[in-house]
Amino acid sequence: DLKFEGKGGKEAEDFVAAVKKIALKEGRHQDSEWTAAFASTCFYGLALRWFEELDENVQSDWKLLRRAILQKWPAEARAGGRSLPTFAAAPPPAAAGPSTTTPATPTKSLSPFKCILCRSQPRPVDEEFCSTQCQDRASRAAPMLIELEATDPIHKEVNALFSVGWQKPGTPCPAVKRVYKIIMKPTLMEYYYAYR
Repeated sequence: DLKFEGKGGKEAEDFVAAVKKIALKEGRHQDSEWTAAFASTCFYGLALRWFEELDENVQSDWKLLRRAILQKWPAEARAGGRSLPTFAAAPPPAAAGPSTTTPATPTKSLSPFKCILCRSQPRPVDEEFCSTQCQDRASRAAPMLIELEATDPIHKEVNALFSVGWQKPGTPCPAVKRVYKIIMKPTLMEYYYAYR
């Protein structure tokens, strides 16, 4: 039986990977609600108490739940002593203006949300940009920050994760006012992915 007790970062990583494999084996890897419900049966001890304190929307959404788990039990120090990059919010970049490119034919269905760069074309589900042209424009302009609209699902997800991670008992969690997408130069991201 799969069991998660919240003993540390390695256990958290192994648990998330195991849940993903089981969901894939069961043909439920795209069913976030089923996967979260399955994962919820594996919590014991301190991890169970932590899980029961989460907002219901985090408990029932595997994408939010797995991020909350990995945030609560971060990666342990690795050889070499390097840590993951951290970023501070900065003012939003100058408006990118409407896209002059035609969106690529999506292989996924379109979401009701607009591209975070051009803000004029719908983007595929689970994507941030409407086309490879917008993604390339952002990469060429990197480094840059793109402020996300409050209605954007990424903004809502960050807000939920911030609430989950708030660790000042007796102090109300402040509202998230702005969320930015950080666009890095691809070469910098290659170093990060190699490290990860």
